[in-house]
Amino acid sequence: MFVRAEQTYRYAAGVITKGVTMSADHVLSWAGLLSAVLFLTLIVVIA
Repeated sequence: MFVRAEQTYRYAAGVITKGVTMSADHVLSWAGLLSAVLFLTLIVVIA
């Protein structure tokens, strides 16, 4: 039972870590896209 719980815990930790990493990548890509759009908008407004 204890071993099984430990395996479950490790599996959950792995899934959470992967999820957090994917979320971070997703957020970074969205932030990059958003800043690019804002930058272009700023250039158009100034021009």
